[in-house]
Order: sequence, then C-alpha cells, then structure tokens
Amino acid sequence: MPDEFAYSLRLIAKGEVDAASLVAASVGIDGVAQAFADLANPERQTKTMLDPLR
Repeated sequence: MPDEFAYSLRLIAKGEVDAASLVAASVGIDGVAQAFADLANPERQTKTMLDPLR
C-alpha cells in the first residue's frame, strides 16, 4: 500500500489529479461528530476533509 500512496501523492503534486474534486465536504473541529455520522451512510457522504482552522 505505501507504494500506491506515494504514487498518488506524486500525481497530485504534478497536477495530474485534482485532489480538491475528490473532497465531498469540509468540516471544522465542531463538525467532526456529524461528519462521522454522515460517513456511516455512504449515500450522504464518502469523503470529508477535516479543516482544523475552520
């Protein structure tokens, strides 16, 4: 798995993959509990990014 991770990071760094388009939602610390609840239902969310500065 580490090789796939490194390869993915290289593609993102080279601009070949738009990582921002892969994020379905972004939450601050206060939204973490709801984000986990949403992730329990794959029809609601599948990819949520935690933004601690939000």
